[in-house]
Amino acid sequence: MIIEDRESPTPAALSAALEAALLRVLRQRYDWENRERFANRLTPPVLVLSDSTTHLGRWHSATRILEISRPLLLDRPWLEVTSVLDHEMAHQYVDEFLRVHNEPPHGETFRRVCAERGIDARAAGA
Repeated sequence: MIIEDRESPTPAALSAALEAALLRVLRQRYDWENRERFANRLTPPVLVLSDSTTHLGRWHSATRILEISRPLLLDRPWLEVTSVLDHEMAHQYVDEFLRVHNEPPHGETFRRVCAERGIDARAAGA
């Protein structure tokens, strides 16, 4: 019997592969939410993972980056992750589609958009 001697992937390669897979799943979820909640009105942004423990998610208008926290993604239930994703997508909608820039980030328009779409305007993970 011959057993091939294959090298195990390095932790860095495994981490890169895991991160790529997580980003693919987030993109699929983003696309589904965009279709179901926003009638495909959002232009897909760049999705990135951050190491932030103070921001579970952030919408960066100037760079069109939607950021999700790695600790959130790796340590919390998927429902919390999707709630934060929906919350950030609502920010994107207010910013890019409605073009409301004269209100606080969690102002009246943002809260209305969330209420109309069944999104938790507070979504901060549990």
